[in-house]
Amino acid sequence: MDSEMNLESFRPSLTEHRYLHKMKFKKSHHKSKPNSSSQNSITFYFTSESQSFQRFDFPTSVIDAVIKNASPEFLQKLYQCSKYFFNKARKPLCHALFIGNTYQVRYFGQSLAVDEKYLDFKGLNNLRIANAVIVRNHFRQDLLSTIIPKLDSCVARFIRIHAQNLSASDYGFLTSSGNVEKIVLSEVTIYEKDGTLISLENLLKPLPKAIHIEIPIKTAITSATASILSKMKRQSKFDLLQFFICAHLYPKGFIKFLTENAAENSCVKIHFDESLNHLYTDFFLPTVQHSLEQHSCKYGTIVPHFKVF
Repeated sequence: MDSEMNLESFRPSLTEHRYLHKMKFKKSHHKSKPNSSSQNSITFYFTSESQSFQRFDFPTSVIDAVIKNASPEFLQKLYQCSKYFFNKARKPLCHALFIGNTYQVRYFGQSLAVDEKYLDFKGLNNLRIANAVIVRNHFRQDLLSTIIPKLDSCVARFIRIHAQNLSASDYGFLTSSGNVEKIVLSEVTIYEKDGTLISLENLLKPLPKAIHIEIPIKTAITSATASILSKMKRQSKFDLLQFFICAHLYPKGFIKFLTENAAENSCVKIHFDESLNHLYTDFFLPTVQHSLEQHSCKYGTIVPHFKVF
């Protein structure tokens, strides 16, 4: 239906499906021809020039600090409390931003969906993404990186991106809040400033709270990668880790990373690049599993389930 989002295009999980299924699109931002009643109606507009001066018991510097550091939930309450705060912050809150190729421009609830034909839509300017970013567009792989400079900030907990090319700074914009709990990247390429692929450790570093990490994309793996992973401090243990190995990753550091950060009954899915020597791929997983079994016997932990692709 034109009034509803094509949920199947994102293949959402059951939880995502329940959430998205409740979201109904409102009409497009394009205005239809007004009828006689709308032409005769009286409309009031809020502008900064017409606002009443707001007086607070706190100095302006304190108010500025509150607005700057407010969570999306608290900022929304401030906006509802007084238009002064919105005029002060000028950061429209977007619960979920959907970027695809069939949406045009549509609002649903406090969320927004756009496609590549409406990149000049002013509603994107200075948005603060509060909960989710979902991107799926096969026709323009630079679509998300083109939109990001228009946005103010992103503190999303859920990220799903398909078929996009990003810079490391784009990825940092999406994840640097450290709030991400679930991330799914497919057919995504992330480049550093020098044109090289982002490293596996830099891909995982801004995800300390993520419990579902589905990132089977090519990354740079160096002799230092495993050691850096072994020292990585995370706030939450993950239930799922799916990633890509395209160069030799030393088992020792990776084993320590798993013992410190894998939750009980977790699942680790490994994609080996076809260019890797079979001697390495046949050696890597048995070595990791054997070490984790020994750790399990010693400390009573549960060994993660492994799947190889």
